[in-house]
Amino acid sequence: MKNWWRYITVFLLGLVISLALSSTAPAGSNTSSTPIAVVQTAQRHYQNGEYQKALQLLEQASISFAEAGQTLQQAQTQALISLAQQQLGSWQPAKQAIDYGMALLATTANTSEKQQVIAQLNNALGHFYQRQGQNLKAIRAWETAENNYQAISDRQGKVNVTIAKIQALEAMGFYRRACTQGLTLFDPTLDNCETLNPESVTALFSQTRSSNRLQIADIEASSSLANSLLLLGKLPEAEIAIDRAEDWQTQRYDPDSALTSKIALTKGNIAQAVANLARDRGNEELFKNRQRLAREQYQLVADSANPESLLANINLLELYTATQQWQPALKIARQSDRFLAAIPNNHQGLQSKLALTRNLVKLKQNQQPIAKSWGNIAQLYEEIFQEASSFDNYRLQSLALGELGTLAYAQNLTTIDARAKLEQALQLAQSKQAPEIAYRWQWQLGKVYRDRADLDRAILAYQAAVTNLQQLRSDLVALDREIQFSFREQVEPVYREFTELLLVAQAPTQVEATNNLRQARDAIEALQIAELDNYFKDACVTTQKRSVEEIDPHAAVIYTMLLPDQNSQIHLEVILSLADGSLQHHETVLPQAKFQETVNLLGNYLMQPDRKIASQALAQEVYGWLIAPLEPALKTATPEVKTLVFVLDGVLQSLPMSALYNGDRYLLEDYAIAITPGLRTLKTKSKSEQFLALAGGISESIASFSSLKGVTTELDSIDTNLKTQTLVNSELTKSNLDRLINSQPFSIVHLATHGQFSSNPQETFLQLWDRRLTIEEFSLLLQQRTLNSERPIDLLVLSACETARGDRRAALGLAGMSVRTGIGATMATLWQVNDRSTTALMSRFYHYLSQQPELTKAEALRQAQLDLWQVRDRNWQTPLYWSAYVIVGNWT
Repeated sequence: MKNWWRYITVFLLGLVISLALSSTAPAGSNTSSTPIAVVQTAQRHYQNGEYQKALQLLEQASISFAEAGQTLQQAQTQALISLAQQQLGSWQPAKQAIDYGMALLATTANTSEKQQVIAQLNNALGHFYQRQGQNLKAIRAWETAENNYQAISDRQGKVNVTIAKIQALEAMGFYRRACTQGLTLFDPTLDNCETLNPESVTALFSQTRSSNRLQIADIEASSSLANSLLLLGKLPEAEIAIDRAEDWQTQRYDPDSALTSKIALTKGNIAQAVANLARDRGNEELFKNRQRLAREQYQLVADSANPESLLANINLLELYTATQQWQPALKIARQSDRFLAAIPNNHQGLQSKLALTRNLVKLKQNQQPIAKSWGNIAQLYEEIFQEASSFDNYRLQSLALGELGTLAYAQNLTTIDARAKLEQALQLAQSKQAPEIAYRWQWQLGKVYRDRADLDRAILAYQAAVTNLQQLRSDLVALDREIQFSFREQVEPVYREFTELLLVAQAPTQVEATNNLRQARDAIEALQIAELDNYFKDACVTTQKRSVEEIDPHAAVIYTMLLPDQNSQIHLEVILSLADGSLQHHETVLPQAKFQETVNLLGNYLMQPDRKIASQALAQEVYGWLIAPLEPALKTATPEVKTLVFVLDGVLQSLPMSALYNGDRYLLEDYAIAITPGLRTLKTKSKSEQFLALAGGISESIASFSSLKGVTTELDSIDTNLKTQTLVNSELTKSNLDRLINSQPFSIVHLATHGQFSSNPQETFLQLWDRRLTIEEFSLLLQQRTLNSERPIDLLVLSACETARGDRRAALGLAGMSVRTGIGATMATLWQVNDRSTTALMSRFYHYLSQQPELTKAEALRQAQLDLWQVRDRNWQTPLYWSAYVIVGNWT
């Protein structure tokens, strides 16, 4: 919930006083009873949330201004009266006050003071519409006010209505437009929040401070921009913005307590978002640090006398329930009746009521002793629906009904028709084109139909939900807080449940069975793409529907999905897709603990050369789960299968598929191996008559990394096979990479330097001589090349990288390196490998690539890996040395 209306109103009250002072009070008048003093008293009541008292005083002041013939002041007071009436939920009197104010101005001379009052009345009109969820009308009113303020060079007024307009854009889901509006408050030439980074945001605020014009408008603009950056998912930049707002606020002689509360709330929201992300990425220290900061900021506001204390308490309740801190959560929940009575009947108030009710559900679901029954909570949802209906807020109506239907179904509330509520909620969401809400009710309806064994309707409902999710890709990372978006809780399960439903459904014909398998395959790919979007916090992955036949007729794609059940079993679903269009499915069911232990041990043993026998036993077990049931189809396929392409799920992504063992041979001995998040993510292969390579490496120890003695020899071996330009040690800088990549048509970029694949994009990096280059920075570096060159980079080779140990989602960093950079394929190492074996393998790989152009990249790598085994004076046949190398992306 946003509360800028209160700050804007307080500001307007100050302007009423200013205009009143410009008039001469009658000689001998008692200043304590003048309209000026009355407005000052109203201001104090308003700041304390005593809106009825403020309204009475403002009406008294309006009469006094009328008696004194001060028409401008009287009209201006009508704007304030309207805002107070809005806060009290008195919509008709609120609109009448605005209309009356405009009528008063009709006969006055056109002066700058009149323009100011017209702007304030339009400002109040914008808030009137916005509080009823009519955001388009609100924006139009604020644009008029913005123009009025611009005409009289009133920067503070312009900032206030721009901030209000930003909030309306955010409420409509236009996060990029909202953020760009915030940027223009600091620099009108800036028009793209997407290109911001921590350095540019810091520079932006430094420019404002150095201009020696720090005003309250700058503080408000900085706090608003911080909120926009939060919604856009740019959390480091949001932290910088809110810290700057806080610093500037403390520099003011008389900091405004209301604005201080606003800053604290935003700072708490940003800290909570960073904490959630840190937990998702396994960074426990950062999670605890930011959780503590969020709690402190919320508590600061909750303990204040400001009206914002209500929202702060609800945010605290949400924090405690999310982390299962039940005792402090119950302490707040016991005040729920008091909170509910204090929540105003407007759009923001209903959002707060919805959030409070949602958290009461969480408490009760976890058997916490709250006073309310399921029936009481259902009644709260009904009340929210009815109140939202009173001012035609379809989004809140849909949310209230949908959550009521979900609750009724989950708790078997027989007095409520769960399906009917969900269907009505879906209709409301669709009528206002709100797919971010609609998909939730389609998902829930899919569950209802599934559990009633109506599988056809269940499949259709899930299918619609998945379609909406794919349309929402660009906004999934930053949905409105009222939706309480969580990828792990509200997106991933949709794809997994849909896949499971398709695989268990009994299709009456072979055609329908094949269609179900095809949809399941597509759902697995869609989940992989959604995970990468969530990883980068933007829809960075470009997709295009592709078939394996058009890419490589001699390849087969093996899709996997892990589906845990309620009996601690894991269902390993495998779909084989052949170039002739045929599909085959098999399922392996085993205890979750057994599956996890086998995968973890195999991953560890492959990196220990003395564990070869033990690793073969485990690799044979995994081979039995994944490959053995597919062997007949693979061996008899036409055309012949030469390459296996894996789309891997979960912890399977941490295993090199080449090391799977059938008891006699490794999988690599029979097939070239590649990995991809899905065929839709693949870039087309560049066709070149001659390979041109940019090779860079660091042999010396740098930062916390040890030296790589074999780098020089490795780079020399590339130069032997390809036409190469080389950057070694101090030459391998970001500026040199940027210059060369964007000036020459390299088809291969080979970097022999330390790097890491992590579940955090900021910690997925390559070590250059002058700095670490994150995956996001690397992709930006390559974007200009992609725009300016008709010849894309076909292959990126990273020969000394590794996946972060113990990071359950680190494989996303490896897949992300391939798809985010826009390069055709990435060849990398899952762990650091012996210098000499790496040099030998790279030399053979480039030899095959350059001398036998008919070979795919995956086959050239396979031949190089097999060649390692033939080195007689080395034990390089052990998987430690050869299985670490993987091709991700287009293997052809």
